[in-house]
Amino acid sequence: MSDQMKEIYYATYSSVSHTEEEFRLHITSQASGRLYAMHPKHAKRLLMTLEKHILNYEKEFGQIKTEIKPPLETALDRKLGFRNHVIVTEEPAKIQKVNAKDKKVSSKKKHLGKN
Repeated sequence: MSDQMKEIYYATYSSVSHTEEEFRLHITSQASGRLYAMHPKHAKRLLMTLEKHILNYEKEFGQIKTEIKPPLETALDRKLGFRNHVIVTEEPAKIQKVNAKDKKVSSKKKHLGKN
């Protein structure tokens, strides 16, 4: 490791934005900040690496408590890209499926207790 890499900066603020081509991470350490850009594939690899290390940390030291509510599913559980969305109507036995590509709505009956 070079001498340059041995210097550690403690991040006090961070934000993320994106375009179709890149993800941007703005990281501030006290009064100075830097803007990092990365390819979407690299951003996903970073996300997966952070999730792995956070899970390992929590196994060893206990749950990290934050003021931010975690998502219902982790990013690793989701598939990226467009997919169909399921909307549950007020009728518990009826499900509407919206195709994200052509915006058509189809309905189908779902019997309770059966898939």
